[in-house]
Amino acid sequence: MKHRVDLLAKVPLFRALSEAEVKKLARVVILRRYEKGEAILVEDDDSANAMFVIVSGRIRVTVSGYEGKEAILAIMEPGDYFGEMSVIDGEPRSASVYALSTTELMVLRREDLLSQIQQNPRLALSMLIEFSRRLRNADSRITSLALLGVYGRVAGTIMELAKQKGRTAGDMVVIENRPTHQEIAELSGTTRETVSRILGKLQRSGSLIIERNKIVILNIKALKYGEVEKMD
Repeated sequence: MKHRVDLLAKVPLFRALSEAEVKKLARVVILRRYEKGEAILVEDDDSANAMFVIVSGRIRVTVSGYEGKEAILAIMEPGDYFGEMSVIDGEPRSASVYALSTTELMVLRREDLLSQIQQNPRLALSMLIEFSRRLRNADSRITSLALLGVYGRVAGTIMELAKQKGRTAGDMVVIENRPTHQEIAELSGTTRETVSRILGKLQRSGSLIIERNKIVILNIKALKYGEVEKMD
């Protein structure tokens, strides 16, 4: 119970709730476990009756395109949440979600969330702020895909990961549980081979270090201003 309360209290959507209100939510959430590769949500599913908070594991959010090709919209980790849009507007799911590893989720039913929103205007305001933040991120990504070259898109993906998941260590930024080259490629709208080439160039320039499970950014300005792209 305490673990559920602590995790819910860290979710941006619920930060406006009092401790008593968070405890009330924690009593009604359901724990579910998914194995690696298992579908959690399916795009266009119209049975949108719950949102999810990640307790452990990792998930990927994808959309289907032409000829069944998939694009990754996001990779999420413990403390992240998803599925809230359909819970609010009652529309079909806008994306599919799959477990990247064995994953445990807290499931919050639609009626419980809507009840809290009706009782607590602060929660409604928090949701508006979070929706605005996610919309801004989506706008930024659309702009990147539409206007930038492959270097800019890959660098932008790494900087976004640093912003969302990075841990500052002196002058460095450390991204734990780094995505694979294929995942970065799909997030950037390019190929794994191109990502490998660009990341290799960034390593040789001293801008970052790629280790088994993390990326260490040594020179974020080089990523931001495309300094490495200009090098021979």
